[in-house]
Parts: sequence; structure tokens; C-alpha cells
Amino acid sequence: MDPLYLLRLFAETSRLGNLSAAARQLGVSTATASRGIDRLEHDLGFALLVRTSRQIALTEMGRTYLETVQRVLRDLDEAKTFGKSLQSGVIGDLSIRSRAAIGMVCISPLIPKFLDLHPGINIRIDLTNETNGDLTNGKYDVDIRTGILKDSSFLARKLADSTRLVVSSPTYLSKHGVPIKPADLNNHNCLVFRHDANPVVWRFRAPGREEIKVHPKGNLEANNGAILRESLLSGVGIGHLTDWAVAEDLKRGDLVHVLSDHQVTIDEFHHGIYAVFLPNRQHSVKVRAFIDFLANEFARSPVFDHGASS
Repeated sequence: MDPLYLLRLFAETSRLGNLSAAARQLGVSTATASRGIDRLEHDLGFALLVRTSRQIALTEMGRTYLETVQRVLRDLDEAKTFGKSLQSGVIGDLSIRSRAAIGMVCISPLIPKFLDLHPGINIRIDLTNETNGDLTNGKYDVDIRTGILKDSSFLARKLADSTRLVVSSPTYLSKHGVPIKPADLNNHNCLVFRHDANPVVWRFRAPGREEIKVHPKGNLEANNGAILRESLLSGVGIGHLTDWAVAEDLKRGDLVHVLSDHQVTIDEFHHGIYAVFLPNRQHSVKVRAFIDFLANEFARSPVFDHGASS
């Protein structure tokens, strides 16, 4: 009998506590399984199991041997999986840089699935809002960016469109009223995202109408969208965030989309989520696998507008 089969038979019998159940699991008869255990014990020179008409128990030496068998089988399974990764070429270290918000909300939940699909990959991911990227010095393979793409020296793939929304909580709106037109925001407590010293302007555009600019005023400014989101959920005011950042809040009804007949932005109206990489990475199998994976996952997710290109 195949030695590997005998080890698996012993491990399954120990796990299930029943020789017939182990036999069914391995697709053999109980008699064949019994002969297999006998053969393994004969080869080893000691008993592994105490078998009665009702149950099976491990001998002391059987318990000790089982630990080794489980480790060997686990190593063999990992080697088999790694071999498949070698065949596909999706192996090695993958360094990812991502804007903090999109990384926390949309990228990090997908990492376990990608690693499960490609066990030959080792990932290092850094989340940052710094704009001076390190792609050129080879520190990162992929940079996940949001907003308007400006770097012409890099290659990029658009993963999804990203829409900005004006949102607030039902609690705040019940107390202060729902804005009907952008100018109504002048009478509301606007929570402002600010990343530099320049004045913040919310620009609104509706079909067939002129663009409207609003200078939001309120009692909270932050350079972190998560801070603004928490305050919005607590009923502090009205804010301006990306659709993917508040998708679950809108679905649950914890936040409400206001002025929904207008597009809104703080810079340009056409925003996206991009995977950015150097030209010398475009033929990297691991980079391509990760970008394809994100594009496919984003395309299936209700969180995103599905304007991604391939």
C-alpha cells in the first residue's frame, strides 16, 4: 500500500474516531482500511490504535506519532499548493502602497482572499496619504490611488469610478432640515475635509445648469475622512465623502444622500480608483494577478460605480 495513503488513513481515523467513517472519507471499504492500519502498525513495530466494537482510541505512542504525521501531511499539502503557484508564476514578494481610506475600506478586506488564491505570494502593504510616491525607487510594485490621476511617467489601470456625495444623518436632518439646493448649505454646519491651506470649495453641477460653488463653513475640519464619517454618523453636520466610503452607511440608513440631483466635487468631477505601476512592472505576473483580482472584485461589488476599464 502507498505509504502516504496509510498516513492519511491513520490521520483520518484519529480525527473521526471511527474506522468506517475514515474509510468512507477516503473512498475505500472498511476492510481495506482495517488492513491498511494493520500494515502501518506492522511496519512501525508498535500499535497505534486500540480498537473495540464501539470505539477507537489512540495508544500513547499513537498520539505521539500522530503529531508527526499531521505535520508531514500539512507540509505535503502546502508543497502541493506552492507547486501550483510555481506553475502559474504567481509567486514572490508583492509590495503595495495605498491611500489610507481606500486601503482600509476596500483593499484590506480582500487581502485574505487573494492570499488564499495565491499562497506563493508574500504581501507587504503600506497605507499612507503622502503624495510623494516611492514607485520610482522600486520600493513598491503597485500604488492604489484615488481622485485625479496626474503622473504621466507611470502606467495605470482604472479599477472603478469614484463618486463624491453630500451626506448627513437622519438625526441631523430632522433637526435642521434637508437642503434642497446647494446654496442651502450656507445655513448648515458643514464638515470639511482639508488637506492643505487652500480654501475649500464644494462645486456642484446638475444637468443643464450652471456650476454652483459653495464655501462650506462648520465646526469641524479634518484631513481624514474616517473622522468626518464618524461625526456625520453622530449627527454633527453635513459632509462630503466618496460613495465607497459611505456605501454601507447609506444602505443601512445611517446616512442619507442629500442634493442627489447634483454632482459634487472639490476639484474635478471625473474621479477614479487606479492601480499605478512602473512600465517595467507591466509584465510581472504577480502584479498583473493582483490588479486583475482587484478589478474583478470591484466589478462585482455594489460599493463601486462600475466604469472600470480593462
